[in-house]
Amino acid sequence: MVKRTVEKSIENIFDGLFSRAFKSGVKPLQLGRKLLQVVDSERDVDAQGRRVVPNSYLVQLSVADREGFADIEDTLIPELTAAVRALQARGIKVFITDGTPDFLFDPALCKFDGECAEPAEGFEKRYDTYASDLDDVVSDAPGLELIKTTELLCDAQECAMGATGKLYFRDFHHLNIPGSQFVGAEIVRLHPSLTE
Repeated sequence: MVKRTVEKSIENIFDGLFSRAFKSGVKPLQLGRKLLQVVDSERDVDAQGRRVVPNSYLVQLSVADREGFADIEDTLIPELTAAVRALQARGIKVFITDGTPDFLFDPALCKFDGECAEPAEGFEKRYDTYASDLDDVVSDAPGLELIKTTELLCDAQECAMGATGKLYFRDFHHLNIPGSQFVGAEIVRLHPSLTE
């Protein structure tokens, strides 16, 4: 009963935050429901008879998705902070990432023309539009850790759509499977506490 109440309160926080953020396209509420379906489908029992489920999932929205939050900008950070604190209060270690770069060219250019990077300066301007919001959430929720995944694909000079002959993006701002595998492996390597 307590678990169901906790789940319902967390669900209500996210429902309230995200239902106002998107008026068209895929809604975060739909992503959340799909995530719950995945959790349910991956539920298993260990050798001691305890119920186990994977405890780490990544849902990524692009820089372009931020436009959907324009009309709730004033409440976004406090509500996101409240959601993080609600999870932490239940003993859940919370991490957030700064996402991945978005690009101004199609990955087909990388695949066929070999153009796989663009100057970091352009992305940094777009990144600066939300980086301080992430910093605010981290400073308002002690124990929350920000994982800087953009640094995995960008250095001081450029942001790359791939490396060592592998393409990591399926479109302008979404990782493909090899890209997700690369970023996920690097996150775990750099933050081993995620696997604890």
